[in-house]
Amino acid sequence: AIAAVDESLQLLGTLAKNKPSLLEFKKATMSFKKLELQIRKTHVTEIPFVEALISLAMNQDVNQDILSEIIQKLNKLRSRLASSVQLETENEAAAVKAFDELIVQLNKEINDSKNNIQRNTVLITETDKAIKESNNIIDKKTFEVEDLKAKLEAEQESWRQETTTHEEVIAEIDKEIDVVKQCKTLFESKQFSGYVNSKLGSL
Repeated sequence: AIAAVDESLQLLGTLAKNKPSLLEFKKATMSFKKLELQIRKTHVTEIPFVEALISLAMNQDVNQDILSEIIQKLNKLRSRLASSVQLETENEAAAVKAFDELIVQLNKEINDSKNNIQRNTVLITETDKAIKESNNIIDKKTFEVEDLKAKLEAEQESWRQETTTHEEVIAEIDKEIDVVKQCKTLFESKQFSGYVNSKLGSL
């Protein structure tokens, strides 16, 4: 749009200096139409202003004062368009910078996530290894405990059997002691002594 304004300003400058020929007037008309199209595409809010200027400028009876005023207004329009372009450029640069910063931040977050995943993968692997080792130890200790329990039960059974045998022997010995005591009592009795003496006297 700025280039179209510059072209229109150049032609208006020519018209303001000399009475325009028909060819110059047609060139100016085409330039203004071009300017109008450019403004409609990019700066809608300026359309009424541009249309009014074009309407004045296309009047073949327009005097030099009006042309000078149109040129001044077009220069102001050019300044506004330039400021708008500069603002758009700055906004675009800011948007590009913000986008670049966002990309950097996203890349950092992606890298951090990758590092976290790698650390977590290593941690999971080490944890799995520790769990397997713990399970192996538990299995080994469980086997040892079961083996010890079996041995203890076998020893307890053997002790019970030995105890039973010992008690049976003690009972048998007690019976024999009772018989011996009875025999001793019998031998020491007067009746037994008398019986033995009577037998001996009959011989």
